[in-house]
Formats: sequence, structure tokens, C-alpha cells
Amino acid sequence: MKKRLRVILPLLAAAGAFLAWKKVHPGPFLHAGTVEATEVTLSSRLASVIKTVSVHEGDGVQAGQDLLELGCEDVKLEADMARKDFDRAQRLLGQGSVSREEYDRLLSRRDVAVLRLSWCRIQAPIPGRILTRYHEPSEWVGPGTPLLTLADLGSVYVHVYVDQPELAKLALGQEVDAGLPEAPGR
Repeated sequence: MKKRLRVILPLLAAAGAFLAWKKVHPGPFLHAGTVEATEVTLSSRLASVIKTVSVHEGDGVQAGQDLLELGCEDVKLEADMARKDFDRAQRLLGQGSVSREEYDRLLSRRDVAVLRLSWCRIQAPIPGRILTRYHEPSEWVGPGTPLLTLADLGSVYVHVYVDQPELAKLALGQEVDAGLPEAPGR
């Protein structure tokens, strides 16, 4: 019996020491998660043919950069006619040949035409990177049709899924080191 105790006691002591060491020095914090960024999908506001697409998937873009242009031939004709009618009304208003009401109506028509014309040029609302290019030049698109998706790489965030027992070990605002298995050392 004493021989058994001499063998078992050191084993129990070693196991206890190992468990105590493991409690003080936990292994790496390995959990699943996702890396995401703010994404913006740009859509057409008008029905038209795509005239040009000046970006490709993976391209970096700046806020305000032209990305895509719609043909908008009908919108261009309407804007030109609205501008001419307004210019004519402006001259005639000074001569008293056009009522203020008619002048205001033509001013509104011109402003709406200019606004619709601005919708023919799709610009980047934020700096980022093109993730998806859905259509090519000469394709017909309708209102609401997605054209491009871009990601703001300045707002990348991570969601980590932590088991409940491990969650209790973390504190709000605690800094943690993270890495991606696909990119060792980063």
C-alpha cells in the first residue's frame, strides 16, 4: 500500500501543479469570428443604359470620384429643353410677357431636370474599395438596380463568438491580441 501511495501521491501532486499552472497560464484564446467593414451598395435612380464603368473589383476609390455613367439620353434632352424654356421665360419676365407663376413653374422644371441629370453620374459617397461590379457597359438598368458595392476599409471591425465560460473572463474595454489563421503573424 505504501508503495502505491508513493507512486500515486507524486502523480496527484504533478496533476494538481499542472492544473494550477494551466489556470494561471491559459492557452491561446481561440475562437471563431468574422472581419467586416462598412459596405455601401450604389444603385441606379433612373432607367438607362450604362455608358461607362471606370472601376473594377478591387480598385481603391476616393469620395466624390466618378465610378459609373449612365447614358440618360432622354434625361439630357429634357434638361436641355427645360433650360431653354427657363432662359426664355427669364427674358420674358423682365418684359412682363410671362406671369410669375409660369416663371416659377419653369424654374422648378429646370431644377428637377438638373437634379435628374446629376443622377446619371454615379460617384463614390465614401473612400473605399470596390467589392462588386454588377454590370458592364451597354447593359440596361432600372431604378433600384445595384451597380457597385464598395467597402470603407477605414471602418473594419471584428465580431468574435466567445463561449459563455470564457466570456466571464473578459472585461469591458479589455484589449486583446488577435490574429487570423490565414495570415500568420498579422
